[in-house]
Amino acid sequence: MEQDESRFDDVFRSLKWNGFYQMSRCLVLLLSSVILAFNQLSIIFIGNVPGYQCRELQNLNVTVNNVTVDVLSDANHSSYNVTYNQCSIDVKNATDVILSADCKGYDYDDDVSKSFVSEWDLVCEKEIMSDNVQVFYMLGEIVASLFLSQLSDNYGRKPTLVWCGVLSLITSGICSFPPNLVFLIAFKFLTGVFLTTSTNSAYTLLTEMMPTDFRAVPETIKAFFYLTAMLITCLIAFLIKDWHWVQMTLALLSTYVLVLHWFTDESIIWLCTTKKYTQAEETIRKIARINQVDPREALQAMRKSADEENSESQHLIAGNTTNWLDFVRNKNLLKLLLISSLLRYKTETLVWDERKQMFVATVGNHGLVFTSASLTENFYLGYSLGTLVEYPATLLFYLVVNRLGRKKCVYIFHYIAGTVLVVSSLLLMPFADNFPEKFWLSFVLSLCGRWSISICYPAVALYTMELFPTCFRNTGTGTSEFASSVGSLVSPYFRTLIRHVPWAPNIILGTMCVLAPLTIRGLPETKGRELPHTLEDMDRIMNKPQEEIKENRTRV
Repeated sequence: MEQDESRFDDVFRSLKWNGFYQMSRCLVLLLSSVILAFNQLSIIFIGNVPGYQCRELQNLNVTVNNVTVDVLSDANHSSYNVTYNQCSIDVKNATDVILSADCKGYDYDDDVSKSFVSEWDLVCEKEIMSDNVQVFYMLGEIVASLFLSQLSDNYGRKPTLVWCGVLSLITSGICSFPPNLVFLIAFKFLTGVFLTTSTNSAYTLLTEMMPTDFRAVPETIKAFFYLTAMLITCLIAFLIKDWHWVQMTLALLSTYVLVLHWFTDESIIWLCTTKKYTQAEETIRKIARINQVDPREALQAMRKSADEENSESQHLIAGNTTNWLDFVRNKNLLKLLLISSLLRYKTETLVWDERKQMFVATVGNHGLVFTSASLTENFYLGYSLGTLVEYPATLLFYLVVNRLGRKKCVYIFHYIAGTVLVVSSLLLMPFADNFPEKFWLSFVLSLCGRWSISICYPAVALYTMELFPTCFRNTGTGTSEFASSVGSLVSPYFRTLIRHVPWAPNIILGTMCVLAPLTIRGLPETKGRELPHTLEDMDRIMNKPQEEIKENRTRV
């Protein structure tokens, strides 16, 4: 493939792109993935549904043949059998149920403070309400992606990262001791809004710090950080038995955001693209001082890059703010935005387009995470196994993404994941009850499916971010994150679905994964290409595949 040298690669290399400044700042920015994991997955533990049954009653009146008797205290009516089920109390006379009464409370296998589900009795007819806590968090992500993603493009990566990070710390802490369920849902929603906005800015800033050949490195490390945070969440929940203090501990671990203002700097690419050259030069001098290199070569490369952009581009955002009209004026930008917005309608309309990848990968990944604790009888063991299997997958992603390219990774591993998940779901259907060792085979296949989708997810995230130009990158990827959040929105319900229809989650996810790769045909491969800085850059990259197809047809 033709290799494009980024205009800013000389700047990064002159500053020693892998120096102390970059390594330390990348480490801090990558902590966003840790905090994201804490908040996205804490529901698995603080909202865990323990074993339960109706609380035993002191008396229970039953009317038979116009005679009312207390079947619990009247010794003359000991022939009545009272059964305490999960959601009802049944009174039997021999084999016939003569009364089925609602529960007057519940007894749980674990302490009621271990989960807000048991604390507020969110079981039986209220079962869906426990899932709504996470659903409203995901709705917060959607709101942030749709309405706040422009903040980073308009006002900079750093201020958006810092202020929204601090606000997410506050709202996450408030979630620790809510007086009722509505209060918890409200502040989970706000946490989703602020954390998503901050995290998207951090990821965009990370991508814009790397030379072309090394843009996959932060995505790989981010995946490792996320996985480690998943295990930390499990450990904290295992050691701390009160869900209030689990939530508070996870919130306190994000207090590093309080020092982000003094520890991070604005993106050099964003500063140059918005013609803030003085600030860009100050940042370059700071980086050179910390890395102990001469800044003159980097400053010269930066000025050369700025001159090239000014001479080539007819549409730069020069002090103006990014707005939705820019997406209407440019057909390729509008295409990317509309495609990502249509993702929510995938299963109903089968709109096949490139942005479905964010939806499918997220549904697959989050759906498998939310059901992985059901893979074994031990809740914590099942969750940990489902997490540990992703480490080799993340390492494999790093090894293949620059060799195969982003598109081939999406193709190959989506097909593997889809096939494995569909086969594993068949083993959970009634006709396979007599199949020997079907549980363990299904268990292994489910883990393999999650292993494959764990490679797809970072490949999709990296691929989509590399398609948008600098001044639209956070808005564009925010729209994709909106689609991702729509996918995540349904994932908590897989916990409920798997309890009633065990084979359904995997067959749904598998079918979507098989269909997903068909949506990226015609899109360019971004491996080895510079990030598009202007709309003209994006148009050139987006139109090139179509030109190559026409050229091939002409030759034939």
